[in-house]
Amino acid sequence: MPKQAADIDASPSELGHTAVLQRLAWMELYTQAAIRYCTVLPDVSTVGTVPVNVYPSTVSGRQKKWLYTDNEKTKRRFAIVAEIKYQERYRYLLELQQIGNQQYSTIVFWSDAEERIDDSDIVDLLTSCAIESKATLVAGGCPHIQWGRIIHSQAPDLETNRDTAHRYLERIVNAQPVSPHGRACNESELLDSL
Repeated sequence: MPKQAADIDASPSELGHTAVLQRLAWMELYTQAAIRYCTVLPDVSTVGTVPVNVYPSTVSGRQKKWLYTDNEKTKRRFAIVAEIKYQERYRYLLELQQIGNQQYSTIVFWSDAEERIDDSDIVDLLTSCAIESKATLVAGGCPHIQWGRIIHSQAPDLETNRDTAHRYLERIVNAQPVSPHGRACNESELLDSL
């Protein structure tokens, strides 16, 4: 059973997690997509009613600044992981809590067969971001997982919530792998897996 962590800042972030959670809620309401929020780290919390993963206070034995949202290192960073099932295909959305004015793109990841991904692999992917101190999965150690990005954007003027939901779902299912190899591993791990 994950431990409930209270040391996060769940303040709304209109260009970050708040907007993503709203779009996911609209997707569930207006599309055929099924959304499941995944908690895989030992510590969890909630943002509104949504469960979130809370990063540990250290990674690889170090208390890195990236793991926190404040300079005093009292508020730990959280990550939202949403499993999106659409037309029997699984895609996963990873939204890292943004800090200050830093802008992160949303990460989309999927297995080669677009099947459900094991929780242990998702832990490795979340840890990859902490190791690299940025929104990247290159240290994930999962050559069987591809990943891409969705850049945060504002909805066009006068777009309905239904239209926003369909547009966001389309962006998720059509996300392309990042360059150079689009895999959640270092290039040497990719070569070893071939």
